[in-house]
Amino acid sequence: MLTKSKCTNSQRANAVGAVLFVAITFGVGIGNPAYAFAGQELLMWAGDNIIFPLGILAVIFSLAAALFRPDMLKNGIWAAVICAIIYFLIRSAPSLQSAIQAG
Repeated sequence: MLTKSKCTNSQRANAVGAVLFVAITFGVGIGNPAYAFAGQELLMWAGDNIIFPLGILAVIFSLAAALFRPDMLKNGIWAAVICAIIYFLIRSAPSLQSAIQAG
């Protein structure tokens, strides 16, 4: 025979929430690769999704602006160079950090 549980809905919801929290926390912690420093994943995302497209847009807009004002080409190229340097620094950050730590 089935007996009725003395557990209320709110207690059941709290228990399910606690189990899900632990499962997600351990799942995310185990499933992700180890990074060299805190925030590396955010930096990699910013490099791929913000800095790189900004460099491409700087080149495109500078070429388009050069049709009307040739002096704008220099500013666009400098913006693209700066984006390339920042992108390189973000991408090589783990090896640079290990070189600095090695002393």
